Amino acid sequence: MQEHIATGIDNLDPENPFVLALGNSPMKDDLIYHSIIGNQEGADQPGGSDGVVPYWSSHLNGAASEWIVKSDHSVHRSPSASRELQRILLLHLRETGK
Repeated sequence: MQEHIATGIDNLDPENPFVLALGNSPMKDDLIYHSIIGNQEGADQPGGSDGVVPYWSSHLNGAASEWIVKSDHSVHRSPSASRELQRILLLHLRETGK
């Protein structure tokens, strides 16, 4: 019998054991994180979906910032998302010098 080697595709399954374990793991208390979330309905509108992932599944309580971009699932291609990522990285550089 051939053993299955897990891939990133396996992690798309909400019943995947790794995804379930990760989802139940607490974040480190001093971890600073930000969210950039796509919403096909419009920017700055919590709710909706990027066409694949619903807002409720993307939203993380405790994020230092949450930027909702009018976008489909390819939010990483959005100029607005790129500017927000640049803002976050520059903020991190100023705060840590790293």
